[in-house]
Amino acid sequence: MAPSSNCGAPTAQKVELVTFRSADSADAEEAAVVEMRLGEKGVWNATEKVPSSTAYIYRVSFADGTTNDSADPYARASVVNGRRSVVLSNAVTTVKNSRRMAPFTKNTDAVIAETHIRDLTKNANSGVSEAHRGKYLGMIENGTKNSKGKATGADYLKELGVTHVQIQPNAYELDTRNSTVSFFNDSIRDGLKGSVFSTEDTDFASGKPNTEGLILNNMLGCQNLEGISKGSFCTNGNANVKYGNAGQIVNYVEIHDNLTLSDKLNVSLFGKKTDDELDAAQKTEKIKVSKLADSAVFLAYGVSEFQVGQEMLRTKGGDENSYNAGDDTNKLDWDRLNDAEYADNAQYMRDLIKIRKCNAVLRVGAYDTINKNAKVLKSADGLVAYEVKDGNGANYVVVLNHNDQPTDLNGVTAGKYGVLVSNGKTYLHPAVSDTTAAAADAAPADTGKDVSKAGSTVQIADGDAIAVPAKSALLLGPTAAMTEPDDNPTNPNYPDNPDNSDHSDQLDKPSGNNAHDGANNAANGANNSSAPNGGTASTGSSIAVIIAMVIVLLIAGSGMLIRAHSSSE
Repeated sequence: MAPSSNCGAPTAQKVELVTFRSADSADAEEAAVVEMRLGEKGVWNATEKVPSSTAYIYRVSFADGTTNDSADPYARASVVNGRRSVVLSNAVTTVKNSRRMAPFTKNTDAVIAETHIRDLTKNANSGVSEAHRGKYLGMIENGTKNSKGKATGADYLKELGVTHVQIQPNAYELDTRNSTVSFFNDSIRDGLKGSVFSTEDTDFASGKPNTEGLILNNMLGCQNLEGISKGSFCTNGNANVKYGNAGQIVNYVEIHDNLTLSDKLNVSLFGKKTDDELDAAQKTEKIKVSKLADSAVFLAYGVSEFQVGQEMLRTKGGDENSYNAGDDTNKLDWDRLNDAEYADNAQYMRDLIKIRKCNAVLRVGAYDTINKNAKVLKSADGLVAYEVKDGNGANYVVVLNHNDQPTDLNGVTAGKYGVLVSNGKTYLHPAVSDTTAAAADAAPADTGKDVSKAGSTVQIADGDAIAVPAKSALLLGPTAAMTEPDDNPTNPNYPDNPDNSDHSDQLDKPSGNNAHDGANNAANGANNSSAPNGGTASTGSSIAVIIAMVIVLLIAGSGMLIRAHSSSE
């Protein structure tokens, strides 16, 4: 039973707690109406005990005669359509013998996968038992596989390595600079794949010129520093937006709204609506562009999020607003994992998630820390490139190249580096396909140092240029970073390595608005190449993702715990 009920409504004249006879429907009759008492700071309360599984609302009356029925924004459950809340006891929401995940130190440690209960398991090739398909029980069913024996559903989510699963949608209209609220970053979404208001529009990942400054600003956490040009500004629907730290932005390139990334690229690159219209070369080209866009999301400062299925280039047949479409459009096709190229793309995203979790330098939230340690190398001529040092002084190099040819980059700090990510591969799965090898061999003889082979090492001397592979992300780091990651760290606050003394996130706290040299460098870099980029879409983005409200799926042994996760910056 709930020990008390509290409702913050300082402008109300009267507040009542209304309970209902059943929580199984949205139109059950009222059971009782309890008048609440006004306490301190405009909080109304009622001490009457309400049994677990009881549906309820707050009925709020104002001086002008208006009365509103409101669900409880802090409730852990609701009836269908969410207009009535439901009391749930801890006993009901606790999975026996499961272990709760400890809170993260900061939002930027999160990697969020968004999905829909029905979409995830409705397809027969999900391997979910027929009675559970499209239902909550289907989502937590273990041991499911597609037609070729590849993991699906809950097991697949675990394999991806995500820290949170968001059951769409879960968001609120909020805008506060000094909060733990995080906002969908439409700026990086449109800046990578093109405006969602034009299916044909392209942008950085698909080769659009003069977009480097905008992408650099996004990669460094949407700081919108003084002196940045208009075309490089992260507007996100608000031209005056100023975030408090990188943990307030959720970077993504595909979510439940609009065309999937795959469908968007079909149209914007080739003028095609469906996958079936692409030839083999176009399919390969689309996957290269997809990998470049995905890389930006997972290498950028901020919170990383993607829609489940994006990693296997999910299609909805060109439907850009499928909320009212049937299962044939929305259900995940798990057999796409049987396609070698799509499976390779999925493996690449899994690797990016692992690499992000293993390298704290990619998950810094505080702008001061980012600016102190970052140095912009270039944001022009199809390249976005910068260096950043970790807490031990080790140097990392992040580069995005949208050109059709390998492109030289100068200015990289001398030293020995491991090639963590390059040419659509990672050191975790560095096998070079014939296509990748051919692309590397096609590089002009006078290009810089070869960094095209993920898993290799390269010695860079002062004055050396490196040849960044075509249509590729590149991540260089200390050779020690090329180790097999621990998928189950004992301390989730430091998912890179629980025994590593480099707990650089302890320094990751906002410390005012001091402008470091690195900050000025970043602003100047963002201005190197910038042009007006049109209006930024607000579709699904002026809403805020509250990390504390995201539904977490924690897989423990054969059980799965669904809980609310709290996070702070």
